[in-house]
Amino acid sequence: MRERKSLSLVALKAMSRAWVLILVLLSAAPPAPAQGAPSEPPELAPLRELFVLPDKDIDLGQAKLLIDHVIDPSVNVSVRLAQLDAMAAEIRAALPPGATSFDRAQYLRGYLYALGPWSGQTPFQYDLSDPHGNVFEHRLLHDYMDSRKGNCITMPLLFLILGQRLGLDVNLSTAPQHLFVKFTDPASGSTFNIEATDGGLAAEDEFYVEKMEISKQALEERVYLQALTAKEAVATMMTVLCEHYEKQKEWERSRVVAEVVLDHYPKSVYAMVKMGNSYAGLMDETRRRAALGLSDSQMEELRYLSKQNEYWFTKAEELGWHEPSEAQELAYIASVRKRQEELH
Repeated sequence: MRERKSLSLVALKAMSRAWVLILVLLSAAPPAPAQGAPSEPPELAPLRELFVLPDKDIDLGQAKLLIDHVIDPSVNVSVRLAQLDAMAAEIRAALPPGATSFDRAQYLRGYLYALGPWSGQTPFQYDLSDPHGNVFEHRLLHDYMDSRKGNCITMPLLFLILGQRLGLDVNLSTAPQHLFVKFTDPASGSTFNIEATDGGLAAEDEFYVEKMEISKQALEERVYLQALTAKEAVATMMTVLCEHYEKQKEWERSRVVAEVVLDHYPKSVYAMVKMGNSYAGLMDETRRRAALGLSDSQMEELRYLSKQNEYWFTKAEELGWHEPSEAQELAYIASVRKRQEELH
């Protein structure tokens, strides 16, 4: 048996495990579609409609809320969109006449992370009580908006969404198990990495390379640290649906979502890992159905699923993906404890 881990974007921690039975050697051919696969889940239809739009017309706030609504149907997309618009309006009202793009970015940072009457003296901050994102609801935007405690999914996404509403040149970007924002100042042409989990401070690419152990191969393949298009950003947001379906053990739905993500963001190694994990789950389902013994057709199905599982994990590894090291996990835990101590 071989252990494969499905990594969460929330923190540097393996969130779930898939045990993989290797039945065949890896084929050099690309994976073939599953035979008789069910049709796409209807809840993905509104998201599919977003991918038809030009990038400039995609509302990233709407995209995130539509995704969260699939997970939690109580999320009122219209109400939450109005709340996001109101937040952006508050920032615009506070801007001085002739405010530059850089000014707007600074005001956005202050609005989110500084003490003031606009925040009720409760700024948005990292949720140190759930550093590994074990509470699934904490990955949803409305939870962050209400609690003002977030993580490396919700915090950069809110900065990105409000930045888009303020007319800033902002893009989502990725590091291993992490999201951040790239802001480009049109006046200087300079691009800054905005680390939303650290008060919106700027961070150099080297910070992510060192702290998150980005491999040389991943850098050469331009897998991480890139300014994503709007469609790639939406696809990245959708990976939380893979996690949601994995939690429900709805492996085929997780596979379909990962496939949609890769259609629009082919270098999403995280989606490749989710794809591999979904095939491991489908293998488990096949074995459970064959409790009294495997038929020839079921053996063939297992061979196919195993080949797909191995294909997707190997593809991610060839692009530079790797599981986090023990040292990386220990360093993350130490940084969380340090921040907790600083608050007491």
